[in-house]
Amino acid sequence: MAQSGSESSRAPRRFALVLALLLVTSGVAAALLMRRSGDSEPEPNPARRELAEIALLSAPSDGNQPSLFGGGGPSLRQVLLAIDDVRTDEHVVALFLHLGPLGSAWGRVGDLREAIQAVRDAGKPVHCHFETLDNAGYLLAASVCDRLSVTPAGMLDSVGVAGQVFYARSMLESLGIQADILQVGTYKGAAEPLTRDAMTEETRESLGALLDTLEATLVSGIAEGRHMSALDAQAAIDAGPYDAASALTAHLVDAVEYDDEARTHAREAGSATRNRVVRIGPPPERMSLFEIIDALSGGRDEDEAPGDHIVLAYLEGEISDGESNSGGGSGAVGPFVAEMRRLNEDETVRALVLRINSPGGSALASDRMWQSVELLSHRVPVVVSVGDMAASGG
Repeated sequence: MAQSGSESSRAPRRFALVLALLLVTSGVAAALLMRRSGDSEPEPNPARRELAEIALLSAPSDGNQPSLFGGGGPSLRQVLLAIDDVRTDEHVVALFLHLGPLGSAWGRVGDLREAIQAVRDAGKPVHCHFETLDNAGYLLAASVCDRLSVTPAGMLDSVGVAGQVFYARSMLESLGIQADILQVGTYKGAAEPLTRDAMTEETRESLGALLDTLEATLVSGIAEGRHMSALDAQAAIDAGPYDAASALTAHLVDAVEYDDEARTHAREAGSATRNRVVRIGPPPERMSLFEIIDALSGGRDEDEAPGDHIVLAYLEGEISDGESNSGGGSGAVGPFVAEMRRLNEDETVRALVLRINSPGGSALASDRMWQSVELLSHRVPVVVSVGDMAASGG
C-alpha cells in the first residue's frame, strides 16, 4: 500500500513535467519557425525605404488550378495581390520589374497594367528591365514603366500581330479520315481546319477584326507610354524586331545596361536604402505556440463557421458535358452547376465574382451553366470578369 501511495503522489509531478517539456519544445519549434520565415527582425523601422523587385518572366496563369506536378508559376491573382501590397506598403518607395515574354496573354496584360499604374499613381516610380520581350510583354512595359532598359545582348521582338490557320482536310483524306462535325451559324468557324482547305470569308472577317483590335491596342499603348504619335508607334512596330542598340535608337527603351545597373537606377529613383525581392505565391504558414500545442493534441473537432464573404470562382478551359474536371481545367458542367447551387444555398455568400477564360465548347453544358449562374444572381450580385478569351459558350 505504501508503494502504491508513493506512485500516486508522483503522478501529478510526472504530468507537470511532461506538460513543461511540451511547452518548452513547442516554444523552441515556434521560435525556429519564426526565425526561418524571417520574423526574427525587430519592429519595423519607419525610416526603412525599400525597392521591391518582382520577376514576371512569363505570363501568370489565369485560373487557380494547381500544376499537375506542383511547382507551377504564380497565378494572375497572386501577382496582382503582390503588386497591390507594393502599392500599400509604406516602406516600399519604388518598384523594379524584371519582365519577359507574355505570349498571347492580352487580357492578363490589361489587368497587370491597371495594377502597376496604381503603384505609379501612389507616387512610387516603376522601373523595368528585360532580356527579351514580345508584343504583349512590350505593351505592358511601354505602358507602365517610368524607365525601361534592356540588357546589351537583348532583343525586342515587337513585330505586330498576325494570325495563321492550318487546314488539314486534304491531309486527313489522304489518311482515310473524314471529320463529321455539325456547324451552326456562318461565323462558327472553329471546325473549319478539319473540314475545309481554305478560310471562309466569315472566318477571315472575324479573325481580321480580332487582329485589328489587338494591333490597335498595341499601337495606342506604345504611343501613350513612349510619348510618340500613333503613326510613329505603328512605324516602329513595322520596323521590328530590334536588338538592344537599335531599340535605343528608335526610342523604344531608355537605356542599354545589365540588370544590376538597372536595379541601381531604380533604387536611386526612390531613394531606397535596401532591396527586397517579392516572392509571389501563397503566404507561408506560420504557427503560434498555441496552434502547435493544439495540433499536437489532436486539433479542434470542427472548424469555425465562416462569416459573410464574397466568392471568387473560375471557369477555365473548354466547356464540356462531363461530370468531373480533368486536364487542369474547370469547364465540366457537372462540378460547375453543383458549386453554383451550393453557393445559392449558402446564406453567408454575399456576392460572386466569376472569372471566365474559355474558348467555349458544348452548347448544352453552356446553357446549364448559364441557368445556374442566373438563379444565383437573383439572390446575390454576380460580377463577371473576362480573361484572355470568353468565346462562344464562355
